Amino acid sequence: MTRFGENNKTTGIKYGLVVRTYYKSAHVVGTIKVPVNALDKMTDTEHLKITVMQRMIAPSTKSASKPTSTFKDVPLSNEAHARQPASLKASGAALATDKSGKAIDIISLSTGRPHPRYYPFESVDFAFTTVNSSSSGNEPSAKTFGKTRTARYDIAEQNAAIDLSVALSYGYSAGSEQLIKVLTEHIEAVHDPPYSDWNCALTVGSTSALDLAIRTLSEPRDGVLVEEYTYSGMIEFLQPLNRKIVAVPMNQGGSCPDALDTLLMHWDTTLPKPRLLYTIPTGQNPTGITQNMERRRQIYKVAEKHNLLVLEDDPYGYLRFTEDKLPSYLSLDTSGRVLRFDSTSKTLSPGLRCA
Repeated sequence: MTRFGENNKTTGIKYGLVVRTYYKSAHVVGTIKVPVNALDKMTDTEHLKITVMQRMIAPSTKSASKPTSTFKDVPLSNEAHARQPASLKASGAALATDKSGKAIDIISLSTGRPHPRYYPFESVDFAFTTVNSSSSGNEPSAKTFGKTRTARYDIAEQNAAIDLSVALSYGYSAGSEQLIKVLTEHIEAVHDPPYSDWNCALTVGSTSALDLAIRTLSEPRDGVLVEEYTYSGMIEFLQPLNRKIVAVPMNQGGSCPDALDTLLMHWDTTLPKPRLLYTIPTGQNPTGITQNMERRRQIYKVAEKHNLLVLEDDPYGYLRFTEDKLPSYLSLDTSGRVLRFDSTSKTLSPGLRCA
């Protein structure tokens, strides 16, 4: 999720499909046609206007009418503070306009971008199974197929909103605009975050996204709260990042909110207090536990009390085939402290590397 101009001293990086990032305004503007020497002179409002202008494929959501989130004190790491806008993109943008700001017809060599006519792909065809409403869900439908073709210049020929000339070139750091649009609308339809200042970003998998989140929101030697039994991959990348693993006791309902509260209430004041809570709320790995609604509300209440950010890793959330619908932490998030990590690995295929 993204806030534009939230903190002019920091630069955010993408770190998950449904996440919160905090950008220096120039970071956003550096990817479009704005002279470099104008970046420091622009107000946050002007940056926001330019960002909106850039979003030609904006998602259709109702979030703009909601209030903004109340969680403002975001604990960015020194690594996050040290990150800077892409100077190469900004310099290329400066060359694309004259002194009056008018666009110049110029071929930029700044990024070493090959011309699409030299891509060795003319078109890509996909055939896919569609949902069979009469299926029990135990077997995939093999009777009905949908088909689509994406060619090199579909946009120019007005056949589609994306084509291979765009898809195979350098894109936005947050991911494909077309896919971001679909995912943003999906997140709002399914989770409906209670505030307006959220957005989506894409990474190459949830493990990578979590790695980026940990590095952006904590320092070496900081503690990270994890469930007593947790995903082994989380342990394996926390250790080389030099983060202290802090186990939260569990029972048959998942993480114990009272135990979490007690742990933080009696934290050793000579050590940095954890500010990140990692949880797998649905089909928890390795226990298989799914937190019920009351447990999720209790955990979230403790997170608010101790000013924690909640890393909601929910790859199995869409595989829960029961009539009662459990709210995600994101849907319960009234203050803006939840970073949700979704993945295509369990619902489409792991090799897509998309989260």
